[in-house]
Amino acid sequence: MLCAADPGGDARLVALGVGHVTNLFRLAARRALDRAVEAGVALAILVDGSPTCGSSVIYDGSFTGRTMPGRGVAAEELLRHGIPVFHEGQLAQAAAMLADLEKSERCTG
Repeated sequence: MLCAADPGGDARLVALGVGHVTNLFRLAARRALDRAVEAGVALAILVDGSPTCGSSVIYDGSFTGRTMPGRGVAAEELLRHGIPVFHEGQLAQAAAMLADLEKSERCTG
């Protein structure tokens, strides 16, 4: 998988031997967003690095383990729709946000 971002921040994903797969990734990201909204998800914890779930870095597509700053397609879709995204190294921050959300819900509910 080769990943690139254009200056506008849009992803371009190309699978070796398959070709351009960006639209497939976007469709999957939209489905993930739809399920998250249906379930009332308040925040997401995703594994950093992938072209789908990376929230701070994504692999550069060279299969050498190199990463570059950026967000995966699903992480970006969730963020655009107001669902905070954390990576596995941010569990404490995610737990704190969830506790704050639960506390505010108790106060208003």
